[in-house]
Amino acid sequence: MKKSEIIFSVLTAITIMNGTVSANASGDTNNEINTDMQFGGKTEIVTEQQKSKGTKDNFYKLNEKIYFSQNYDSNSQIYFMLQMTKQLDNTQNTTKETFVSHDAWLRENLGNGFSVRAGSLMYKMGEELWMDSDDMTAADIEYNKNNTHANIIIGKSDPSTSNSLTGINQTYPISGGKVKIKAGSIGTDPEPIRIYHFEKIFGYDKLGLYAGRQGKNDYYGTYGTYYFTPKISLDSEISKNTTADAWAEKIGLRFGRPAKTERPGDMVYELNYLRMDGGVYPDNSYTYYDKLYTTDSTGNYDGFIGLDCKISYMLGDRTKLELEYGKGHPAIGSVKHETIGETILKLSTSF
Repeated sequence: MKKSEIIFSVLTAITIMNGTVSANASGDTNNEINTDMQFGGKTEIVTEQQKSKGTKDNFYKLNEKIYFSQNYDSNSQIYFMLQMTKQLDNTQNTTKETFVSHDAWLRENLGNGFSVRAGSLMYKMGEELWMDSDDMTAADIEYNKNNTHANIIIGKSDPSTSNSLTGINQTYPISGGKVKIKAGSIGTDPEPIRIYHFEKIFGYDKLGLYAGRQGKNDYYGTYGTYYFTPKISLDSEISKNTTADAWAEKIGLRFGRPAKTERPGDMVYELNYLRMDGGVYPDNSYTYYDKLYTTDSTGNYDGFIGLDCKISYMLGDRTKLELEYGKGHPAIGSVKHETIGETILKLSTSF
C-alpha cells in the first residue's frame, strides 16, 4: 500500500471513531462550536495548456485534498490539510508526484470577534491579484464581526516552493527510470510577508483595503464587488508596488448567482481585463494569475496585458465543471508582440 493510501485510511478511521464527518471542503468554520472532529476533502481533475512566447506545454493533474479539524473546547481549534498531486507533463514527457502539508494551524478565540491563529496558513485576498498563497508560515490576528473583517498577518513564505514549504517531491520519466526524490524543506530561504487587511461586506457587495510587504517590496491596494442585479456583478482590484513604482489591475463582469448561493444546473460566466506591469510582483508564486505573469529570457518578469475568461457549471451540490481561458501579451520588453495564453479545464468534487 502506498504511503498516501495508508495516511488516508488512518484519517478515515480516526474520523469514524470520533463520530462526526463534515462535507465542508473549504476549511471555513461556522459559529457552532463542538468538540467532534470534522473531516472532508476535495478532488480535482485538471487539464491545462500553457502557451508563452512561442513555447507550448500540456499538463494533466490529479489533486486530492484531505483536511480535518478538531475543536478542543469553545475557544481552541486545530486544523490540518494534506494535498497529494500527480502531474503528467506531455511536453517534457515526465510525471511529477507531490505529497505536502497545507494549511496546518492552531486557532484561539479571544472573544468579542477577535481570534489568533498560527502555523502554515492558506490566504486568499480580494480578487487574488496580489495574494493567493497556499502556504505561508505566519501568525494571523483576526477580527470578524458584524460583516466587518480585518487581519494582521506577519510571517514568511517561500515562492520557490510552488506554494509548499514541506513535503515529498518526485519527478521521473513517464517511461520509467531513475526516480529523483527531494524530501523535507523544498526551496530557498523564506522571505518576509506582512499583510494589513480590512474588508466590509454589504449583503453580497464588498469593499476591501490592504497594505503589506512581500520580500523587499511594499504594497497597497483596494478591491470591491458590486451587484447591479442579483445575477450581474462588477469585480475589481487595483494593486500598487510602491518600491518598484508599478501597478496591477483587474476589472471584470460576472453573470450568475453569487458563489455561495450557486445551485445544481447554474451556469456562471466571467470576463476579466488584466494589466500587470513588469516587475509589479517580484515572482509569480502568490498571484492567482501565475501562468500569465511570466519572465523574459533574462529571468525578469515582464508583466501581462490581456483577458481572462471563465465558464463554470454546477453539476451537483458539490461538483463543478470549470473552463478558464486567458490570452494576452507581455506589458514591457521586446517580446510585447508575443502571445501568452492559458487554457484550464477542471472537474472538482468535494466531500
